[in-house]
Amino acid sequence: MTHSNELLQVKVAAQAEANQPSLVVTIPEALRLLQISRNSLYRMFASGELKRINIAGRVVVRRIDLEALVNKEPMPPSRPLAPSGKARVIGATPRPGNTVQSDGATRRLAAARAAQMHPKPPAVDKP
Repeated sequence: MTHSNELLQVKVAAQAEANQPSLVVTIPEALRLLQISRNSLYRMFASGELKRINIAGRVVVRRIDLEALVNKEPMPPSRPLAPSGKARVIGATPRPGNTVQSDGATRRLAAARAAQMHPKPPAVDKP
């Protein structure tokens, strides 16, 4: 009887372990779970947003790190929004006190700034 009880305990333990999710996932599994491209995943590794681990020559990601990544607060938009709610053109950063202008007004404002930064020398009267 003792042998059969031990065998039953081993079977129950093995079945419970099979139902547990693994502690780590492979790169293809992480791609499938996050539904992102391989390049995006490797950018996350490079930026430190996600850590990878080498175990026995295999690169894996801890499942808990994936869950933390998914559960963290949403990130702000990648580009700041103009007052209209539309994304601004990159490089058209308004200075303090200025609002987003139309194209013509932006050009005039840029010309005025350039004139302020590089004033023309005063005219010299010739005798």
